[in-house]
Amino acid sequence: MKKQRKNQFSLRFLNTLIFGILILLISLGAMGLWTVNIRQNIAESAGNIRALENQLAQLDRAIGRVDSELANAKTPQALLQKMELAGLELQPPADNQIIRLNTERRLAVANGQRLFAREIGASEEIALAERGVGTDP
Repeated sequence: MKKQRKNQFSLRFLNTLIFGILILLISLGAMGLWTVNIRQNIAESAGNIRALENQLAQLDRAIGRVDSELANAKTPQALLQKMELAGLELQPPADNQIIRLNTERRLAVANGQRLFAREIGASEEIALAERGVGTDP
């Protein structure tokens, strides 16, 4: 009877040990698969990031080209050439057509600050400028 109990205990212990080892192996295998999956996702994300960075670099180059074309189109020579091609016979403005405001007056007009206008002593000139009538300083 003692031998039977000893054998049953040994078999139970052996079964428990085998079951534990089996669970450990299954867990390690699952963790290995999970690790491989994570690494694959990281690699895919890195590839996507590289592709997006390439697209961003292409867009930056395109923006640079458009900026340079725009800068060339805004030069006085290019504007005069376009004006001639369009048949516009524009003349430069005469001196009496130009309204000059100093910085403080422009700020006062833009912000509508009457207190600021009183501090610089130009409230009448600002009132005229607000109505569209300019004065030369």
